[in-house]
Amino acid sequence: MATETEERNKAIVREVNERMIRRDMTVYDEHPGLSETRQFFPRLLQAFPDLAIRIEAIVAEGDQVAIHAWYEGTHKGELMGYKPSGRALRFQVVSMDRLENGRIVQHNAEAGFARAIFQARPH
Repeated sequence: MATETEERNKAIVREVNERMIRRDMTVYDEHPGLSETRQFFPRLLQAFPDLAIRIEAIVAEGDQVAIHAWYEGTHKGELMGYKPSGRALRFQVVSMDRLENGRIVQHNAEAGFARAIFQARPH
């Protein structure tokens, strides 16, 4: 059974992900571990302006929170050299966050958007 702190940390990570999707830029000021995400996520939102998130699983252990999420959106902008395909794409993201005093201080994530874009292209 998760502790009260683990449940609180899971709620914080869920809220942070939802705020990033809503383009709430203040979230980055509140969580110092998101400094690299602050640089990348706005570009992801530009490439997928209708991006939505569905968190499939969220697990906490101590100060660590892991999520498995599906992102869905229409590829309407360039991203990392991939030209817009105009297609609706779905890709997974797995991340691990470490929290201290209710703030994300370390964030690591792997996203499958490049594979989704490549697979969506006609051969």
